[in-house]
Amino acid sequence: MLDEPRLEVFVGSVDEPAGFALGAFAMSGLLQWLPSYFARAFSMPVAAVGAQFGLCYGLGA
Repeated sequence: MLDEPRLEVFVGSVDEPAGFALGAFAMSGLLQWLPSYFARAFSMPVAAVGAQFGLCYGLGA
C-alpha cells in the first residue's frame, strides 16, 4: 500500500522560497540605504562611498 504524502514535505518546500524572497527584499533595501548612510554617518564624499561600495559589491557578487 502506498503511503500518503506527508504535510511536512509541502511545508518544507514553501519555506525555502519564502526565506529567499524575504532575504532578497531585505538586501535590496540595504543596498539602497547603506551608501547614503555611510555618506552621512562618516562624512564621506559621495564619490568615495560609490567607489568603495561598488568595489565591495562587485567583488562580492
